[in-house]
Amino acid sequence: MAAVLAIALFMLMPISLYMGNRGEFITPLASLLRWWAIPAVATLLMLVVIGMFCPLRWHGRYLVLLACLSLLAWFQGQLLVWDYGPLDGRNIDWPLMTWRGWVDGAIWLGVVWGGLVCSRKVGQLIIQAALLLFVVQSAQVLLLVFSVDERLEQSANELATLEQISGFSQQQNVLHLLLDGFQSDFFDELIRDAQIGDHYRESMQGFTFYPETIGVFPYTRFAVPAFLTGQIYDNQQVKNEFIAAAIAGDSLFNAASAAGMELDVASMEYWAPFYAKADVTHSYVIPEGGHSSAFDFKLANTTKLLDLALFRVSPHFLKQKIYNNQRWLLGRITIDVEYLQFHYFSHTQFLNDLIDGMAIGRSKPTYKFFHVMNTHNPMVVDANCHYVGGALPTNRATLLMQSKCTLDTVLRLFDKLKQMGLYENTLIVMHGDHGGWVPHRNYQPEQVNRHHQVPYWAVSLGSPLLAIKPPGSSGPLISSARLASLLDIADTVADLMQWPQSFGGKSLVGSVQDDFRKRYFYNYAWQQDAWESEYAGPIQEYEIVGKHYQSPWVPKRVFTSVGQSE
Repeated sequence: MAAVLAIALFMLMPISLYMGNRGEFITPLASLLRWWAIPAVATLLMLVVIGMFCPLRWHGRYLVLLACLSLLAWFQGQLLVWDYGPLDGRNIDWPLMTWRGWVDGAIWLGVVWGGLVCSRKVGQLIIQAALLLFVVQSAQVLLLVFSVDERLEQSANELATLEQISGFSQQQNVLHLLLDGFQSDFFDELIRDAQIGDHYRESMQGFTFYPETIGVFPYTRFAVPAFLTGQIYDNQQVKNEFIAAAIAGDSLFNAASAAGMELDVASMEYWAPFYAKADVTHSYVIPEGGHSSAFDFKLANTTKLLDLALFRVSPHFLKQKIYNNQRWLLGRITIDVEYLQFHYFSHTQFLNDLIDGMAIGRSKPTYKFFHVMNTHNPMVVDANCHYVGGALPTNRATLLMQSKCTLDTVLRLFDKLKQMGLYENTLIVMHGDHGGWVPHRNYQPEQVNRHHQVPYWAVSLGSPLLAIKPPGSSGPLISSARLASLLDIADTVADLMQWPQSFGGKSLVGSVQDDFRKRYFYNYAWQQDAWESEYAGPIQEYEIVGKHYQSPWVPKRVFTSVGQSE
């Protein structure tokens, strides 16, 4: 019974989570198993020792208790799975969900109490049920592991170093910055600020800002292949297979490679294997929590999956302690400094280290794509960009502060390019993949919802930043009233670089009056099993003519997968 509980908690559940999210980790499963064995064996020994010292008259009840806990952990982790949304640092309203704790608590206490009180009558049946369930779980996990033919992960030993991606070319450079979650109207607010707006506009010489840009999808997963390839996910292909094939095919990355440019990519761990499907010269995984070696990645992934496993199998009130306001229970053990576990700090540290190490030394032109999470949830800084001690609620005030801090770091990068004499002739593309979770400053729900009820967050997530500086462009930053889309990025870059590829969007080069342009947004709701399921939920296509935050969203097609209905 001790082995059943220990292996279920620290081996079977983490393996299941890993396999359901296998594209997110560069550490092979075999390496993680050795780490998971440590808490599994420790728990096993502890439970055995307790059993050895347990009085003989209580020993039977102790076995029943272990069996009950094993059954409850399975029930909580597989059937009673409450929806807490994406665990990306957004505040979880625990008081609002208190009733879940009473439900979980009643079930757990009821089963344990009933099992102990009736141990003589049903004890053997409970133990047999726990053993049988353990055998079934083990078989399912083994089948899952051995049924996976193609893996997306790459060895940590193959990752590029910071020094390799810090090298620029004297000939020609493209700097492509994906600022995950940077919402357009916050950038507009910063550059219009009476005190600091002039500084930003002067510092971003040659840039054109497109405040009327609409996104493509509300989440990063399908937004990335959309702006890199022009392809829209229509739910007819397994999600990860679609992303990998899109980036490996006619993508902006491969267009750069075909033009003779070396491609450097830096991203969080999840995206590294997907980006590596293109013809990448150097692929760098941005360390989380200050980690910088293969060993640290293994340790970080070990505790990450153990935290998630414990979160999944625990009743509601214990979940709050494990989540710990995004600081997590075990994750704190593997980080250098507590605050570095948050994306803002670890990715800001990456940019600062990059800036410090930038040098001219590449013989070929370079295309640099940096996917950073500084503006993404959670909000963790004050007005001076200092850590506030934990995650803050996401609202206009907190998102504006974090957006400003992010922009200040980016401007340091631009200043370094200027010092090196590279800024003027470098094509710089800076954009979000989606907006934040804060209503757009000019959101007009009565107009947007004229034909269909659209969630407010769809409009905010559909409002990403987009600003482009063509090579040789000069003068203070200007704003364009052009109706743009993230789908225009690839064609705009190809046009500016004079590449022959076409990606189905519109080039933003030149001035075009397009007040009546039809643009499209593909909205879908977050799924509880979003990372484990092979397909998305129903995807609603909307057609928008005019400014997306004050024009009607007209529903068009619905993309459903096999087995779904509209």
